[in-house]
Amino acid sequence: MIKFLVYRCLKWIPTFIAILLCTFLLCINVPGNENIQEDELSASSASSTIIPSQLKQGLFYFVFQTANWDQQIYDISYYENKPLANLLLEYSGDINAVHSTLHSLQQTEITLTQKYVNELITVDAFKKDIQILKSLSKLQQFPISAGRVSTKILKSKIDELNRFQFHENAWRRNLPSIYWLGSSNVFNEWLVHLIAGNWGYSQVNNAEVLDLVTEAFTNTLLLAIVALIIALLAIPLSIQLYHSSSRWSRLITTVLRVMIVIPKFIWALIFIFLLANVFQWMNPLIFKQIDRGFSDNYLWYIIPAMAMILPFIGYLQDQINQQIEVEFRKDYVNTALAKGMTKKQVLYGHVLKNSLFPFITTFTHLIPTLLGGSVLVERIFGLPGLGDLLIESVFNRDFQVVVGITLFVSLIISFSYLLGDILYQIFNPKVKFE
Repeated sequence: MIKFLVYRCLKWIPTFIAILLCTFLLCINVPGNENIQEDELSASSASSTIIPSQLKQGLFYFVFQTANWDQQIYDISYYENKPLANLLLEYSGDINAVHSTLHSLQQTEITLTQKYVNELITVDAFKKDIQILKSLSKLQQFPISAGRVSTKILKSKIDELNRFQFHENAWRRNLPSIYWLGSSNVFNEWLVHLIAGNWGYSQVNNAEVLDLVTEAFTNTLLLAIVALIIALLAIPLSIQLYHSSSRWSRLITTVLRVMIVIPKFIWALIFIFLLANVFQWMNPLIFKQIDRGFSDNYLWYIIPAMAMILPFIGYLQDQINQQIEVEFRKDYVNTALAKGMTKKQVLYGHVLKNSLFPFITTFTHLIPTLLGGSVLVERIFGLPGLGDLLIESVFNRDFQVVVGITLFVSLIISFSYLLGDILYQIFNPKVKFE
């Protein structure tokens, strides 16, 4: 069990990283100014994003670049030696060899100076060799023709430089390499602020994005919980329909299957019409929080929850019935019936438990569906949840909140899939994680 949990959590990490990267890409491309006009959208996207574009750091922890990019040239040479470094790298393709050669030339200048100080070479020879050495920094092509040099040291260095044009690894200069930039990058700063709870600020609502998202999620979560509780009715309903073979049971089954194809927002409109216009039990223009009194305001959560879950009741009932049929064909059921147990005893004692295992993952996977389906339902009922906040933010071009909701819902959805797999393993440990 522990091995499976560790394996599944580790397998979830790439999904979590992918969500963060996709959200980061949205932040560096989506406009950050919510007051822009439509004809200014393209220009604002380039100049005003959620992450300030004026940051001069790299975007990520590493970068792919060819071996002869400017930063590497500056790292291995002085400014005046850059032309020589470029030329050597073009002929060799080996940046380590270029670095070694440039360092060797610097040491050659030091050696010549020491020889001149120790009067081992004349003043004219020293000036001529130093002039030749300085001219190498502006070299533009091979082979090097430096004329007659006075010392063997300088001659050996020139011969070494001329051999660069025959280097067998020159093709490497065009291959991309990975260069590590460290923590000084835009993604790292964005991630640190994200973990610290700084998801941005909404100028439209004058509030922190994280506060807006969590407050709206509270209403959406309560709506989803009520919907999931209603979905549990599919279990006794499936059992009752399986037992009965009357016309009423067949009619109910047919109705449940028809309900699958009716969209959630249609159910929401039907309930609004019936409860507001026909029975006059609720005012669809005024939302009432459930914390202001459950007895008066419970309909504002139960009715939207029913609109969201009714299309899935038929699907869940059909899935459970099919699984019961599969279990009744297995050998252990025939053995139990042969021992004298009734069909009802086998159903409640053995079959039902095994039939509900697939229902566990289906039940947890309903969470993403309910979160996604709550957009129109919340809008119709005026419920201030994530769906309603998302639509308002899109209309107001409040992209900070749009990206925040996207990140939040993506994490919740991925976690619900992880929870479903873990619960299935807990209730059915016979299943191998492979």
